[in-house]
Amino acid sequence: MYTRRHATWLVLCVAACSGTYTSDFKTVVVNRTANPLQVMANGASVGTVAAGQSTTFALHLAESGQNVLSNGVAPTPVAQVTVSAKDQKSGAVSDEKALTLAKDQPGYVTFTKIGRAHV
Repeated sequence: MYTRRHATWLVLCVAACSGTYTSDFKTVVVNRTANPLQVMANGASVGTVAAGQSTTFALHLAESGQNVLSNGVAPTPVAQVTVSAKDQKSGAVSDEKALTLAKDQPGYVTFTKIGRAHV
């Protein structure tokens, strides 16, 4: 028998299952400059990479792909992110680099030269 309580439960389930999904996406940042870099993803600082080193960051991002089953298989989550870096000694900021990340494969971005300092 279908009751008002069943209808309320159904509405709550649908509401809980809708909205944007988020996941952690691994991103490897390679610093080939002479100075340490502050790394930013979508304008927010995510950490520092020492000169001549690489560091892996887990970026918690909203998934940009559709979450639709295909032949009974869930799609691989993907996300869009814009990465930039700031030279910690000169204050210079890099150009932004747009990346499309997949959940099970790390994205790579390399900084070899940072532009002029922003005043």
